[in-house]
Amino acid sequence: MEEMSKQLVYPSSLRLVDNIQFQFGQSLKPAEDSQYKKIINAIKKAYVLNVAGFKKDEMCAATALFEGGK
Repeated sequence: MEEMSKQLVYPSSLRLVDNIQFQFGQSLKPAEDSQYKKIINAIKKAYVLNVAGFKKDEMCAATALFEGGK
């Protein structure tokens, strides 16, 4: 977010989600039907928590929406 404010590129929507909202959003995800997707999602989660070093109880998220051409 700080980097975007330094440049002359402004999002049309910017949203910050705290840890409680992030965990709630994760719990609302629909169940995966495909066994392949379940395995891929488990690998992604293991990477984020174990390799990248993020803490499950401290994570938050930010989304930025840009409109228009490049």
